[in-house]
Amino acid sequence: MKILCYGIVLYSLAFIIHLVIWKVRIPKNQTKALLQIFLITIITCFSIMLNLPSSFSLFGIPILHTFSEYLHVSIFYISMMLAYVVFYSAIEADSPSLEIIRLIDSTGKSGAKKEDLRKIFVAMPFLESRIGSLIDDKLVCEVDGKYLPTKRGIILLHIISFYRYLFSMQKGG
Repeated sequence: MKILCYGIVLYSLAFIIHLVIWKVRIPKNQTKALLQIFLITIITCFSIMLNLPSSFSLFGIPILHTFSEYLHVSIFYISMMLAYVVFYSAIEADSPSLEIIRLIDSTGKSGAKKEDLRKIFVAMPFLESRIGSLIDDKLVCEVDGKYLPTKRGIILLHIISFYRYLFSMQKGG
């Protein structure tokens, strides 16, 4: 119970810090900023806890004492952190699937026609934001009005391609 409570308290603290920072100014590289916030939070809190007296308790829960307790809280916290970062990247920018669902939902009970769905891809409102994210994450660069993959982007492409090959996945989303 102690591990769960401390993991949730630390995660909640990092989440609140994340919200406050995003209300002030959204960072250019949001994924990197999220990872930094979560890692700085756990390191700072663990440093503080290590210097507290052993009689200290948080909401009636005794402070962590053993290496094993710190390790278990770290594993729980880092798992939650990584799950959140993956979730956040999915909601960070509009995706083609989200745009399709939005359009279908906006038509109500009458439904969406195939022509209306095709119009989404002509306008491609999500393409510009996704390219911007790829540039911010240094996976793509723009040279003379053309987009080129960076070494980092090519490595990521090979990793994902290998993963898809392992599971016999076809090309596409």
